[in-house]
Amino acid sequence: MLNRVRHDAIRGRAAAELSIRAPPWTLLEPMSLIYRVLRTSLRAAIDLYFVEVHATGLENIPDEGPVLFAANHPNSLMDAVLLSMKTKRQVCFLGRSGLFSNPVSNYLLNSVGVIPVYRRGDDPKDMGKNQDTFRRAYEVLRDGRTIGIFPEGHNSKEHHVGEFKTGVGRIALGAEESADWQLGLVVVPAGLSYENRDAFMSAALIRFAPAIPVQQYQDKHAADPRVAVTELTERVGHAIRTQALHITDDRLKDLTSQLWDIAGARLLSRYLADDVVSIRPRWRGLVDQMRSTVEARPEIDGLFEAKRELADALERIRVEHPRDWMLLRNASQRHIDHINQLQLRDEVFQRDPSTTRASMERIKRTAYALAFGPLAGWGFVTNVIPYQAIKQISLLRKDEAMRAITGAGVGVTLGPGLYALQGYLLWRITDSIWFTVLASLSMIPSGFFFLRYRSQLAKYRDRIFARVLFRTRRGAVEQVFSERSALVERLESLLNQSETEALIATSSELPVE
Repeated sequence: MLNRVRHDAIRGRAAAELSIRAPPWTLLEPMSLIYRVLRTSLRAAIDLYFVEVHATGLENIPDEGPVLFAANHPNSLMDAVLLSMKTKRQVCFLGRSGLFSNPVSNYLLNSVGVIPVYRRGDDPKDMGKNQDTFRRAYEVLRDGRTIGIFPEGHNSKEHHVGEFKTGVGRIALGAEESADWQLGLVVVPAGLSYENRDAFMSAALIRFAPAIPVQQYQDKHAADPRVAVTELTERVGHAIRTQALHITDDRLKDLTSQLWDIAGARLLSRYLADDVVSIRPRWRGLVDQMRSTVEARPEIDGLFEAKRELADALERIRVEHPRDWMLLRNASQRHIDHINQLQLRDEVFQRDPSTTRASMERIKRTAYALAFGPLAGWGFVTNVIPYQAIKQISLLRKDEAMRAITGAGVGVTLGPGLYALQGYLLWRITDSIWFTVLASLSMIPSGFFFLRYRSQLAKYRDRIFARVLFRTRRGAVEQVFSERSALVERLESLLNQSETEALIATSSELPVE
């Protein structure tokens, strides 16, 4: 209560001093109706689009008072949607002015409090309008509300955090200065990581770092505002890189990805406890049952942490043992080339083809296809038009990072209409309201089942193919298996060596009593 009174007093005094008239959207309730509706609608789409969206560090978000969220930006508007889903407070994001060019998006963005940012690359003549951007951001924060900003200023590469602009530091310090350093503003850095940012039914992780009190920089700001802005920006950037899956360059990212595909199971057991699996809410379990994604998954925070550990270890090897790094990189690429030449899939390496009976796999495949074919066929027929429509519209976006949010948004807006149209046609054909209702309710679940059905048949096919290839080109297949085994052993040897050297280096830096 005292905090609220204090914020009201500060807001009134600062507004009077600066003669700033509050824009209409700042008078909204803590979470406006349109914001709540959009958030609920998009949450339903996100829950179906992703297998899992997990958040950690939620205790670092204050329940009240001004907060500035600062996050990396790997997936365009999807980043803002996920951040909005994981906090109970309405977040007023800063977005590039180009997003406001469409009348519909202009209305929606203004309705939920998005503040336009004018970039030199869009139109240099509009740069002067950023003064109003800062004033509006200050007003939101003096209202005791929250701002969301992506300091990179543009979409970053997947699993890479780019350079940060100083906007986060300028807004945070400027807001506190305008309130005589009595605002109590904190910056909460957040790291966003995607398993595969444009893949359907993958996972996402949001990690919130401890809050940074802006008042700590009052003296530095008084001495030199530019130094204070730079230091705060660098501190926020370091926190974001610590929370996100950040791999320094493309070569390291490619090698990390390749080795994870080759030795993922071994690496998980190396970096994670065997019993660490995702804890799923009961309602999520029902969704997983509907789309057949019920297999135990590693806890997503641990999964990304394991990938980070691998990338960090590979970076140490590159710096300290460049020859070993090159040999490992060449061996990995050579192995990938051999797999592609033989057209083998990862499923093959999970089961020795010499133990596979092709005739039994054909029986399994045939029985599975006949038993579940009708349900999968129904799922295909009723979902192919909505799925292809959403997919093709998403692919129209040239920016890869925009495709996921486009697919989710189109799914929310266009999907229900397409399913309703199919239901209407069924009713006209069958003239049975009950059949139409039951058939309509089964469309989406059967569509997910079709994906599972297709995947399972592909596994049986790959096993048959591997067995046939083992009989016709046994030497080549055995060589690839032997090559993979040697590569994994070499990787583990280098990782053990790197960890030992890192431990020795850390021990040598400890003070001796």
